[in-house]
Amino acid sequence: MRYNRWLADQEFVEKYQPEWILRFGAFPVTRHLQNYLSSNAIIHALVEPWPCWTDPVHRLTHLLRAGPLAVCRALLAEAPEPTPSGWHAAFVEKEASVHFGNVATHVSILIEALPENTPVFVGNSLAIRQLDSESGSGDKRLHFYGNRGASGIDGNISTAIGIAASRGRVVALLGDLTCQHDLGGLALAQGRDVIIVAVNNGGGGIFDLLPQAALPEFEQGWRTPQQISFEHAARTFGLAYAHAASNGSFREALHQAFLAGGPHLIELVVS
Repeated sequence: MRYNRWLADQEFVEKYQPEWILRFGAFPVTRHLQNYLSSNAIIHALVEPWPCWTDPVHRLTHLLRAGPLAVCRALLAEAPEPTPSGWHAAFVEKEASVHFGNVATHVSILIEALPENTPVFVGNSLAIRQLDSESGSGDKRLHFYGNRGASGIDGNISTAIGIAASRGRVVALLGDLTCQHDLGGLALAQGRDVIIVAVNNGGGGIFDLLPQAALPEFEQGWRTPQQISFEHAARTFGLAYAHAASNGSFREALHQAFLAGGPHLIELVVS
């Protein structure tokens, strides 16, 4: 889905305001969907089987302690009325209107390369938002994981390798600062079938989208570009290393990593 793109259309959002919202799981990470779910719906119900819930915008009116499948079956048994005429077609049309032309993104290249049923760990900040905006949709079954640490980006490499320990091969898409924050986690990669993609965009790219980007101290105080050598880090901890600075070289690096197996670190340099 590419809803984070077309939900920026305020005219569309105002025209299609829901009377009720049924949410499963955690609050979304992308801003436009967060804003849409913050609307003044008469009913905002959350289905959550565990004894915890998230409601950062304080809009919940109902909390359903039940499994998602049981709730869906109960709703279908009541034969609810469909959405107003034209809603489904309008949302489908909006989704289809978003495209990237013939320009592939690193997210779409990664999704294309992943074998069926691959566990994918996605880092916080920009990585998870890019995945949300650019992954599109398809029939391939993938398993996505995330872990928001105390500072957002801590422990991500270690978490990904922990998934590899229990699930086999795992692919991790991480930002450069996220990788640096848990560099010692690479020590756990030996003997594991793990591919870590470190997207090197010169520091905290997420802050380019926030108001502090206009501050004179932005580069040093917020973006904080680093001088770390990911190649040396990979060699230190026994990972194979590849440098990719184009779509073609990124595809080839992924292909070789899947072919060889074992621990790999791919540094994807983007502007």
